[in-house]
Amino acid sequence: MLWWQMALHYFLPIVCVSVLLHIIFLYYFWDPYERYLYQRLHLDQDAFNLDIIHNIEKTWNTLKTQSQLIEQESQKLQNIINYMSEGVMISDHEGVIIQCNPAMEALLNFPPRVIGKHYWEVIIHQELCSKIKSSIETLQNANGEIVFISPTEKNVKYELIVLRGHTEPQILIKLSDWTQIRKLERVRADFVANVSHELRSPLTAILGFVETLQEEKSLSQEKTDKFLSIIYNNVIRLSDIVEDLLILSKVETGDQAKYTVFNPSELINEVVELYRQKIQEKDHTIQFTLLDPKRDILSDRDHLRQIIINLLDNAIKYTPKHGLIILSQRFEDPCYLLTVEDTGIGIPYNDQNRIFERFYRVDKSRTGETSGTGLGLSIVKNIVESHHGSISLKSELGKGSSFTVVLPAEFQAT
Repeated sequence: MLWWQMALHYFLPIVCVSVLLHIIFLYYFWDPYERYLYQRLHLDQDAFNLDIIHNIEKTWNTLKTQSQLIEQESQKLQNIINYMSEGVMISDHEGVIIQCNPAMEALLNFPPRVIGKHYWEVIIHQELCSKIKSSIETLQNANGEIVFISPTEKNVKYELIVLRGHTEPQILIKLSDWTQIRKLERVRADFVANVSHELRSPLTAILGFVETLQEEKSLSQEKTDKFLSIIYNNVIRLSDIVEDLLILSKVETGDQAKYTVFNPSELINEVVELYRQKIQEKDHTIQFTLLDPKRDILSDRDHLRQIIINLLDNAIKYTPKHGLIILSQRFEDPCYLLTVEDTGIGIPYNDQNRIFERFYRVDKSRTGETSGTGLGLSIVKNIVESHHGSISLKSELGKGSSFTVVLPAEFQAT
């Protein structure tokens, strides 16, 4: 048998059987397995896609939360800046205003909508603009104090801070109004100078006469008595100054009012009795116009007593002999009004605006021999203001003065 006959006889059946088995395997075994693998792979792909979507959503929510927190913190910072008493403004490196709080607008009387403008367009002060320009160019912080003239004179302390946490540096401009502080410093300096002057005069007199008494052993009794009298009067003056300073200090440092129910008419009569001897020495006539004399009020009795004492003492001292002093009271709910009027020397018009200043006294050439500590009316004004009241003055030179005090008070039924 030839080789090809043998191959055809044996190999062809084997090939046919192999092909048939392969077809059977693909149809019954591989195709279901392939579909199974495909389904598994497809499910895994969906799960992977779901994980990606979930991660993206989680990241988005995280970014959204962080954005909200940043916005909240930014709003808090903006509120803090807006409620600061100091003026705050931020400018970029080109001088364009990117932030400005209300205190800055009020301090410098800015026009509306300054954001986006250059700082030199709204700050009308050459020196300050020059300082800001220098800080921007040199990137150096600066501070100092300047004076604004318009619209009103103000002492302003400035602080320029370079902010470097940005692509381009920015500058923070902070302004503080020191006008009141400087004014208080001047008042304090004047007060110390005035106190020193007022204390020096009686102390110098006391020291001089004491030295004379020690050195001059042969002084007559008459001169000795005269010198001792002068020393005594100056000691009394020193005592009065110290006493008035203590009273003024208590009032200015917020000495709390002690409210009680009392009769103001009785208090007026009580104070007049204290000064009865001085009144008689100058032969003054006291006249009362006390409306509703039995009516009580709820107020601070000691403070009202101090007011009456100071006003009556001035009326007695600055009224020549045989003068007339009128004490009046009336009630205008919810206020109590007290008026002390005299026929004294009066107060010059130019002095009337300063009469309530500490240690201020009208020219001695006008007041003659009278003298005082210069604190009485200042004490009265401070007491009245601490009670949220008011005091007014009417005076004509050579004809007399009239002081009217208005105090809030609660009234009691008669």
